[in-house]
Amino acid sequence: MRNWLAVTAGGLVAAAVLGACPAAQAAGGAPSVNSVCRYGGTLMRPTLMRTDKLGVKYYSYGAVPGMVTKVPPRGLAAGQVTPAMLGDLGLAPASRSTTASGSTRAPASSAAMQRLDSAAISLAKGGAPTLCAGTASDRSLFGGQVNQRAASSSPRYGIDSSDWGGYGIEASQFGGAINAAEGAWNVGNGTTSPTSDPKISEATWVGVGALSPSPTSPSGLIQAGVSMVSDSASPKIPDGYTSWIEVLGVENSGGGLLGCVSGAYNNSSNANNDCNPIYNSSDSTRPGDAVLVRTWYNSSSQACFVLVDYSHSSGSIASSCYKAAVYDHNSGEWINENWLSKGYVYNNPGTISFNTQNVSGAFGGGSWQQPFDNSVPGSYETVNMYTSGGVNGCTAGQLLSKGVNASGQASQIATYHVAGCD
Repeated sequence: MRNWLAVTAGGLVAAAVLGACPAAQAAGGAPSVNSVCRYGGTLMRPTLMRTDKLGVKYYSYGAVPGMVTKVPPRGLAAGQVTPAMLGDLGLAPASRSTTASGSTRAPASSAAMQRLDSAAISLAKGGAPTLCAGTASDRSLFGGQVNQRAASSSPRYGIDSSDWGGYGIEASQFGGAINAAEGAWNVGNGTTSPTSDPKISEATWVGVGALSPSPTSPSGLIQAGVSMVSDSASPKIPDGYTSWIEVLGVENSGGGLLGCVSGAYNNSSNANNDCNPIYNSSDSTRPGDAVLVRTWYNSSSQACFVLVDYSHSSGSIASSCYKAAVYDHNSGEWINENWLSKGYVYNNPGTISFNTQNVSGAFGGGSWQQPFDNSVPGSYETVNMYTSGGVNGCTAGQLLSKGVNASGQASQIATYHVAGCD
C-alpha cells in the first residue's frame, strides 16, 4: 500500500441492518474459501430477508454482517419497471439540475429512461449475486489506492498522479458537498499479453472522495468498477475481468486503517477485513461490455453502490449498502488506474469513452449535475497519470493516461504507450 500523505486503502464495514426482518431463505450454505473466488477470498452467499410491495427482494450476507443488497423480481419486463422501483434500486432518473455556471439541464430523456429500465431488467436477470469478500492482499488488485500525487509539474487546471488518470471535480468547484457520482462506459480491451508480462493489471471506476487527500483531515473513497488482473506466477490470479465495489479509509501513522475492524467476514486470522474489496464471483464481465456504475452516500455513515453490466447480467452487482469507514464528500471522479508501484505492468485498455457522467450533492443521489462546464475555467480537474517505475524497464515520469474531450456529461480517458510500462 502507498503512503502519500498517510492515506491508503480501507474499509468495507457493516451497514445498518434493515429493521427486524428475519432471514427467511438461504441461497446457499455457510461462507467458505472456495475456488469460485478466483483471488482466494471468502465466498459470500445471499440470504433472502424479505420482499417489499414492489417485488424487490432484500438480501443479507453472513460473511459481511450488515450488508444489504436489493434485487428486482425475476422475469421483470419493461412495462413493469416503475419510478418507485428504480429509486428502490438506486437507479432513480436524474431530476432537473444545473451545471456549475447555473444553466438548467432538462430532466432525463426518454432514451435515458429506457437505459435505466434496461438496467433494472439486467439486474433482475442476474438475480442475487454470489460475491467474494477479498483479503488484505487483494486491495492492490482492484481500486485499492487513494490518489498519489506525481512529482512532475502540474498543468494549469489539473492534478498529476502516479496511479490515476481521468477526470475529477472537487467540492470547492462543485459549490458544496459531493455525495454521489455516476458513469457509463464500455469496458476496455487490455493490450498487454499475460504470456509476455506475467503480472498485468488495470481498473476503470467511478468514485466519491480522495481526489486531493489532506494530511490533516480524514480522507476516504467509495468506488466501483471493473478490473483486469493477471499474474501467471500465482495460480490464484488468472487472466480475467472482474467487477467490484470497495470503500477506502485513512491510514494512520502506525499503519492501521481507521474505520476497519479485525475479525470481520468470519475470518479472524485476517486483520482489518472490513477494509477489503468485495468482487463478483462470476467473472462474466468482458471487454466491450456496456456498464453503468453509481456510487453514493445514503448518509454520512452509509455508502451504497450499483454496477450494471448490460451485456452480461451475471457480471452486475445489484444495489448494495455498507457502513462507510470514512465519510469523504470532497470530490467525485472517473478514473483509470494502474498498479505499477506494486510490480504490475499496466494493461493498457486504449481510449475509455464515458457517455454519461454526473455528480450530486444529495444523499441517495438525484438532482444530478453535469460535471464539465467549459465556460468556467478551473471548474473541474483533469487527472494526468504519470509512470512511477516499480516495473523493470519502466521509466518514471512518463505520461501514461489523462482525461480528454470533457464536455457536459461525457469525456474520454486517453492512454499512451510507454515502453516497459504497458
